[in-house]
Amino acid sequence: MGLDGAQSGGESRKSFTDDVLRIEVHGPEQEHLSVIDVPGIFRSPTEGVTTYADMEMVKIMVLSYMKNARSVILAVVPANTDIATQDILQFAQPYDPKGHRTLGVLTKPDLVDEGAEQNVMDIIEGKSRKLALGWCVIRNPGQKDLDNMITKEGRHALENLFFKTKAPWTKVAKDRAGTEALRSRLVQILGEMVQREFSYVKSEISNTLREMKKNLASLGPAREDRTQQHSFLLGKRHQTQHFPSLHPWSTFWKRSTEVYNRSCIQVPDHHILRAQSRLRQRLHFRTASCAEASYCHC
Repeated sequence: MGLDGAQSGGESRKSFTDDVLRIEVHGPEQEHLSVIDVPGIFRSPTEGVTTYADMEMVKIMVLSYMKNARSVILAVVPANTDIATQDILQFAQPYDPKGHRTLGVLTKPDLVDEGAEQNVMDIIEGKSRKLALGWCVIRNPGQKDLDNMITKEGRHALENLFFKTKAPWTKVAKDRAGTEALRSRLVQILGEMVQREFSYVKSEISNTLREMKKNLASLGPAREDRTQQHSFLLGKRHQTQHFPSLHPWSTFWKRSTEVYNRSCIQVPDHHILRAQSRLRQRLHFRTASCAEASYCHC
């Protein structure tokens, strides 16, 4: 996600951030897929615009999405540049060595220099820079089209006209030319990926569910209301009586009772009974409060 400028009041600041801007589009004609648009990788910073920190952040961001084995890597490369100088295919290779999820996308065919078109056609036809999933080529609106506020329908019409009338792009296979062809190709690839990964996803969900149930069982019986919480605390009190050395409050209870007994030796019996009752209530309240606090923090 880009930010404005690298300089502010003479101080350097980031031009990129790893925060995600999420846009959801719903509709009866929309495909069921998510597209993550990450910044393009660049080799050197531009003074006053980007920094080395920006360059490293973009690289880490792109690689983090490539690592996801259930994502399709769209290697977007301008057709009017030398593909050999583009790092995206080199970065994708370690994470997708067999090329099962890397699809090449060529853009800006209308800006390819005259005489260089055949080199691009060789890539699309798989004669050079081969990819297992192949290449698609699309023609995006130019700046003039954007200034004229071109509509979605107008954008598709201009693209279709380009691939029908401009040589040698008229030779590109229909299932490889245009945005609609790219979308259909993506749906096909994602469908194949779902079939391939479904058994692994099911296994992961089962293992996670089993682990969560185990963790839930280790917490003991439910203590959602005050009655259940009191029952739990009383049970803990009985445990400290049977296993005094295992509970930190057992020592407190024992010593407090001993001190109380020593201090009340020469007091009349009815005073002793009353004081014992009050002490037990206070100790019970203090033990219960501390235990309840401990429970709430868990």
